[in-house]
Amino acid sequence: MDKLKQISDWIISQGAEIARDVLEEKLKEAYDQGRLDMYNEQVDDTLDNILFNTKRNINIEKKKLQEKNFYNKPSEEDVIKMRAYEYLIENLGEIIKNYKEN
Repeated sequence: MDKLKQISDWIISQGAEIARDVLEEKLKEAYDQGRLDMYNEQVDDTLDNILFNTKRNINIEKKKLQEKNFYNKPSEEDVIKMRAYEYLIENLGEIIKNYKEN
């Protein structure tokens, strides 16, 4: 269970770092171009893109795990990874929503 938490924490921290970097870049662009009024729209678009791409990448990883373990019993690590991916898919929208609010 600790491994599942570690994997989940790592994946979430990676997404948060990526989102933070992208948001900072978009804020600078909006400021430089004098379009701060467009910032919220850019943030929403960026977060929507991050959400879409993250879900797509998680589904790709899930598919790889499923294909790898199709004919044999999955290892404990693969089971933990699959659970982490399922958790993220189920909760990623809420994670992004909370990030937007902060």
